[in-house]
Amino acid sequence: MRTVLTTLLVLVGFALQAQKINLRDSSIAAIMVIPNYNLDFPFGDLKKRFGLMHGVGLNVQYKTKTRWIYGIGVSWHFGNVVNEPNYLNTLTTSDNFFIGQDGFLQQPQYFMRGIKGFGFVGKLFPLNKKSVNSGIITTLGVGFF
Repeated sequence: MRTVLTTLLVLVGFALQAQKINLRDSSIAAIMVIPNYNLDFPFGDLKKRFGLMHGVGLNVQYKTKTRWIYGIGVSWHFGNVVNEPNYLNTLTTSDNFFIGQDGFLQQPQYFMRGIKGFGFVGKLFPLNKKSVNSGIITTLGVGFF
């Protein structure tokens, strides 16, 4: 936990330092590497099978001088709530145990795991003419979960 907090403070420090750089009033091209965290509330078929999920991932984006953004990303998702207790009935005993290689009974544990990959394209809309490298970003993407 201490390592995570230290890393976050360093990243925030770099972000604040980057705000002080004067880039005039012209648009620049840039490559952005963005770590992310997701808190997902499943719906539809996933809601029937799983509960609350978390995800951590990384996005890589390229912003052109004309303020178009192209990017790809990947996230690893995980959760502890699985609503399919009878999923392994054919492999377990009548008391819902596995028989291990050592001959002892083992309690099955269910976890949600998944990987999401996606690509996207977007546009940066600056809010004022003095800061054309910041503003509202809209994106549209496609991915696989």
